[in-house]
Amino acid sequence: MPKVFLPAISGLQSSAIAEALRSSGWDVAGSSRSDTGDARQRAAGAELLVLTIPQDHRPGAMTAFVDHWVEAAQSGKVERIVLNLGGTPGPAEVNPFFADLHAAVDRVTGSGLPYVILRPTIYFDNLAAPWAKDALTNGMIVYPAAPDVAVSWLSHRTLGAWVAAVARGAADGRTIAIGGPDALTGEQLARQIGQGLGRDLHYVPLALSDFAEGINAVMGPPAGNRLAAIYEWLGQNPDSMTVNPSEAAQFGVTLEPAAEFAARVLASA
Repeated sequence: MPKVFLPAISGLQSSAIAEALRSSGWDVAGSSRSDTGDARQRAAGAELLVLTIPQDHRPGAMTAFVDHWVEAAQSGKVERIVLNLGGTPGPAEVNPFFADLHAAVDRVTGSGLPYVILRPTIYFDNLAAPWAKDALTNGMIVYPAAPDVAVSWLSHRTLGAWVAAVARGAADGRTIAIGGPDALTGEQLARQIGQGLGRDLHYVPLALSDFAEGINAVMGPPAGNRLAAIYEWLGQNPDSMTVNPSEAAQFGVTLEPAAEFAARVLASA
């Protein structure tokens, strides 16, 4: 059974990836975000290293994380790195957050190892976060994406399916934009999520300043300001997060629709 290592495996994205890899026949191991010593040796002994960019917005933290684990891969028998960017950045010069994500890509693509870069759009799972979940109980989806912009939302389950699909080399050397089966405006998202929950919902756009302030209060600045840049870029580039679902079919990836996600996750949240 081939071995895969996932740093920070307890994160929501990494947990979904781990579940998908186990289901497809991988021996899955991982570490906590702070576990770096022995974990680095175990990572070096795996055939596959899967990195998900951590939500650590301290200066240099994201690039240091990627550097650390790429060096572990280079020192061992790792045959491939899959990098999950966790989002779709704009150009590096637009925002320091984007610059960090591009630097992570450069580090992996320059490692000398086979690689795949996955660039997801926006996760349905964000709607289960405490700051968004309260609005659902009041019949609203409150989110910082512009209401008239269509986004190919995806679930963490779909992310896991993508990682499992490319884990054995089917897409080496590629950067793949990944999303869900439908590009949805705000009201279309509310309608489909509402179908899954069996009730009517409406979409309410959240001001970027309010979003940034709320995230900063929970995660500490500048996390909110950096994450808000994703949605500001989306508003300025409305086609940047629409993904052609036909490519998923070529890799045998099943894309979870909004209504199915809502029934599976939000109904019990």
